[in-house]
Amino acid sequence: MAPEAVNWPVVFTMLFVIMCQLVVFPFLPFMIRDQLELAPDDPKLGSLAGVAAAAYNAGQFLGAPLYGTAADRLGRKPVLLVCLMLSGLCILGFAMSSSYAISLGMRSAQGFFSGAVIVGKIVLFDVTTPATEAQVFGMIGLSFAFGYMLGPTIGGVLAQPSAQY
Repeated sequence: MAPEAVNWPVVFTMLFVIMCQLVVFPFLPFMIRDQLELAPDDPKLGSLAGVAAAAYNAGQFLGAPLYGTAADRLGRKPVLLVCLMLSGLCILGFAMSSSYAISLGMRSAQGFFSGAVIVGKIVLFDVTTPATEAQVFGMIGLSFAFGYMLGPTIGGVLAQPSAQY
């Protein structure tokens, strides 16, 4: 019996993490405007939104080097599950934050705990054979592409629900 070509749970995990990274972009300026009580045309709004968006990547920059070693020492599945759980809690904390400082902290923490993508790639590399390599790594790209499409779309649908619905 041939090995399964694609580990779908890992691919969907990566899709989820990418979606959570990008879901905030459609409503981020509105959220910051409300948190800081800025005027809609305040020139600082774009810079503040950019800092909040970059906070994820700053956290990711700090956390990424730890996950390969952690996955080797503690096992792939526990690290993958902990990263996914903590990243999910951080996006919920971000969604419920009422201050800009807490939003930055939650966004940075979410980036720090986004190791599920790194560990997911390690898992896929571990189970991939030369015969299935192209298909598996193509699915990584596909999960990123769908995450880039679905994350902002979901965020746009959910932006300012009191005004839309």
